[in-house]
Amino acid sequence: MTVRTIKIYSQQGQFVLVLLAALVDLSDRIPSKHEVENHVQKAGYLKLTLELLKQAYDSKAEPKWKTLLAYARQYAVARGLLKPLAVINAWEISDEGRQRLEKFEQQFREGKFDRTKFEFLSDAFFKRMGAS
Repeated sequence: MTVRTIKIYSQQGQFVLVLLAALVDLSDRIPSKHEVENHVQKAGYLKLTLELLKQAYDSKAEPKWKTLLAYARQYAVARGLLKPLAVINAWEISDEGRQRLEKFEQQFREGKFDRTKFEFLSDAFFKRMGAS
């Protein structure tokens, strides 16, 4: 399977990174969507601005950041970074997703990214990734 590049400075790319990190953090089980959302929020991986805390759509009763995380999951499954599971709301990282996250962790540790270009990632996330 050919995996496309993740544009990590994009909103989608940043949410994919957060999702992959959270799934590795929770890898002792196959977590539910709710467990992943709770972990991301508790760990403080995202800068939850007022815009991200607003209800995403009139048809959804969840904040925008949760909808964006679900879209990141969809994107990651389509690219082989998450396993497509038959169980609704169960999210599991694939071996490819784990390898990609490890590469990103190494690049963060080596200072390969411009932190100022990450609009959505928090200091807690940078620390999680080993960035100085």
